[in-house]
Amino acid sequence: MLNFIEYSVPCIFLLDNPISLSLDNMKVTIASSSKSLLIKFESDEEVDESSFEDLVLLELEKLLDKLAFAYSITFEEPFEISRRIGNVEKIASQMTAKFSIANPPLTTEQSDQLKQNLEYNVRDNTLLRMYRLAIKNNNPMERFFLLYGIIYLLFRNQEKVDSFIKTTSGYDSSKEKVSGNRERSDKETIYTWLRNQIAHMNRSTNIKDIRMQIISNLNEFQNIVKEAMKLKNNGLRNF
Repeated sequence: MLNFIEYSVPCIFLLDNPISLSLDNMKVTIASSSKSLLIKFESDEEVDESSFEDLVLLELEKLLDKLAFAYSITFEEPFEISRRIGNVEKIASQMTAKFSIANPPLTTEQSDQLKQNLEYNVRDNTLLRMYRLAIKNNNPMERFFLLYGIIYLLFRNQEKVDSFIKTTSGYDSSKEKVSGNRERSDKETIYTWLRNQIAHMNRSTNIKDIRMQIISNLNEFQNIVKEAMKLKNNGLRNF
């Protein structure tokens, strides 16, 4: 008996053809509809419903983490649309969501790479989950602070964070700022300086100016964080 649970994940992500994966002894099929991804998990083994549901939810979250990292897309909350466990089949109500931006349709080569990426087993999913939650945040200052938290975890101190940033392609040294840390002899990158402005606000802090600088540098910084994650995890380099 084929058991399955299918989820709809509201987003705009275009797939010309469904992608089939093999994850943890399950067949997983990903297809796109007009306003969502349809992700179906199937098993032809005898399963306990509760255990199967837990496994499906775990793998679903990992898939969304990888997709968010690979394409910097955001998702609304997934919802179940149907399931069959044993002889019992259930169909849930449909939901809709509105989105305004879509990715260009994937080429065959891109679809093959996507399949390979989604099947890749990331040993520690923590940073991927943090990245997905960060880019979903619509508050630019909060998103920036969350992204800085990721890159800080990778390098463990601000000097090493800045050393990496200064090696990235297109880095603009003219944006560097004098550090407020007297122990630092070099200048801080604009990203570390902004992070410290947020963390150590006082009456002299021009919050409006800091916010505008964060907004103007946010997309570039998001790409830098992504590059740092790829550097520290070889398996993410093709994402």
